[in-house]
Amino acid sequence: MRNLAGPSYWCRRLYATALESIALYGSPVWAEATAKNRKIERKIAAAQKIIAIRTIRGYRTIGADAAMVMACRPPIPVAAAARSSVMTQIISGHGSFPAFLAKIGKRESPKCTYCEAERDDADHTLATCPRWETERRDLKAVIGENLSLPVVVSTMVSREEAWEAVRIFSERVMLKKEQDERRENRESGPFPRTSARTRGLTEERRENGRRQACG
Repeated sequence: MRNLAGPSYWCRRLYATALESIALYGSPVWAEATAKNRKIERKIAAAQKIIAIRTIRGYRTIGADAAMVMACRPPIPVAAAARSSVMTQIISGHGSFPAFLAKIGKRESPKCTYCEAERDDADHTLATCPRWETERRDLKAVIGENLSLPVVVSTMVSREEAWEAVRIFSERVMLKKEQDERRENRESGPFPRTSARTRGLTEERRENGRRQACG
């Protein structure tokens, strides 16, 4: 694309987003290895610099970091690491799940804080918790009604559309769970969480989950 005339900034930004989405496909698989390889990181940065400069109609003399800031684009390795983190939580079951936190001694109970389930793990979050029914509808539209973890994993590795649907679900749900976890930590204090205030917070979240499921 030419620097003078040519597509508008927003059109250029759309192209940049499309290219970065292609680059980030499958990022949870390669993000960790890339973070350990400076040569690969430099190649990615060089390619992304060209995209950023074209987006802002800049000159080659602009530094890579400055170009990406002006183009409002995060470095691809950083975006890949973020995606890898949230998707890994869903796939591995290690993250902001009461069942996992109770197992490692950071929470007393494995119960779900959004509904009455006795155990909140990756399977519960993915397939049954009513709090995430809205997010789950979009996932089911791509994956199908069976959201058991083995089915989800096998589908997402065979279809790009399914991979993207799982990524979006993971980001929306896990980031919200992490926010709620931090808020509960601030309001109820450190473990163990057995105070009446904590129980009140849990009941409030369960009620909100029921309302969202019904609404």
